[in-house]
Amino acid sequence: MDYAGRNKIYGRGLLPFKKGPFITAIKAQIPIIPIVISSYVGKLHFNKWHAGTIIVDVLPTLPTAGLTPEDAGQIKDHTYKLMKNALHKIDHE
Repeated sequence: MDYAGRNKIYGRGLLPFKKGPFITAIKAQIPIIPIVISSYVGKLHFNKWHAGTIIVDVLPTLPTAGLTPEDAGQIKDHTYKLMKNALHKIDHE
């Protein structure tokens, strides 16, 4: 469900999530796997061979078994909170 995060454009941080991907995951009864990538704006130099370092953090899987589409807002907010905290942590490493 990578598209839920709506990547970090131009250093503006994590943008708000939309409910659609969470409803889809719930209807399909598949888990959500949050993946966080550290901010790279101003940290990577794409014109150099060793451009810099980014950190990728795969968070624990969030099960959707037993949830209904009405639960999408709650799991969306929970996922956002987890990812925002993880992003803050890895950006300060």
